Amino acid sequence: MIKTVLTDKSQNSKELLSSYLKNAAGIDFIACFDNLCDIENFDNIDLIIFNISLSDEEETLKQINEIKQKNENIKFIALSDDMDSMLAKNTLNNGVSDFLFKPVIGSILEASIKKINFPKKIKEEQTIKKAKTISVFSLKGGVGKTSVAVNLAYEIEKKTNKNVCLLDFNSSSSDCALFLGLNSNNNIDDLLNEFQYSNKEKALSLFEKFQNTNLYVLSTASDSLDFKITPLKINLIINSLKNIFDYIIIDTYCAYDENNLAVLNSSDLILYISILSQNVIKSTQSMMEMFSKIGYNQEKIKLILNRYAQDSQISIEEFEKEVNKEVFITLPNNYLTMSDAINRQNPLDITNPQSNIAKAFKKLALSLDEIDINALNSTKQYNHGIYNIIRKMGE
Repeated sequence: MIKTVLTDKSQNSKELLSSYLKNAAGIDFIACFDNLCDIENFDNIDLIIFNISLSDEEETLKQINEIKQKNENIKFIALSDDMDSMLAKNTLNNGVSDFLFKPVIGSILEASIKKINFPKKIKEEQTIKKAKTISVFSLKGGVGKTSVAVNLAYEIEKKTNKNVCLLDFNSSSSDCALFLGLNSNNNIDDLLNEFQYSNKEKALSLFEKFQNTNLYVLSTASDSLDFKITPLKINLIINSLKNIFDYIIIDTYCAYDENNLAVLNSSDLILYISILSQNVIKSTQSMMEMFSKIGYNQEKIKLILNRYAQDSQISIEEFEKEVNKEVFITLPNNYLTMSDAINRQNPLDITNPQSNIAKAFKKLALSLDEIDINALNSTKQYNHGIYNIIRKMGE
């Protein structure tokens, strides 16, 4: 484990960065300080993440060099609100491993830490595997997104026999729980606090469980008028779940906003659901263009064509050409079978396992399990916002 210390004078920044580090795989987050000079013992530290600005550049770099004299093995990552190229250059020239502009996204910080050449002992300790995270998303409603999420989660659990979390981020309803005949959790804040600090077995007991399986459901819907989902809370929820489960299947809501973007950024794969309808095709085309603009690895996005009928007036080839994206898999149009499963509050593999649509979900689960997530994550990606712009300008 990489024993890590954070220094930052901003309380908001400390809270955000601390939440990232506490839930990052392979990180042993020791403490948070206002200044480098507040750290008294450097013997048990592998990494210091510190803030630097133009106003305190000279003093901060002096402190960095003094720390190196006490422990030459300590690595450093600098964070700054000042978007100054000379500040970045001077900092990196003083033996700092990386320089990141604020605001820092959790995935970027984790990637920066992974790039550092730590002593062999630390690398060997980094054996914690985090959940494969798959988001089911569409810009249009009524395309069967929740049905895909529910049935995919069940098929993955059945195939792997591992712990699977079906996470419903629709804050206005609890459709995933409803589809499986489960109660929804309306105290997500209390649950979040609990499963952050509980062991794995205790944490699992806090979730709604589907029958005699390892499929657990968590809804973010709340009866409280004071409850509000934010990007920070989303990152905290997903990062906490990644340390508990083997797979996380996320049912998103139909919007392109900062909350859904936080979900998509935290996901290893995005299953974009579309159908052969002109208005849906148009929104699919727009979203594929947006994914390209924000710099997502195109292999991270898998296009699922739902409710597909071979006699459709629009061919798959025409659809692919219009949206400029190949279809990953088709799910057949079988309204009666799907409606029966929803009404009986069971997955398709229970209500009608021999149906063409149930078999299609088995094929989807198998196809997704064969994808090398590590290869996707090792590919350079950008993130949305000012950090994306800065990185692109620098290349």
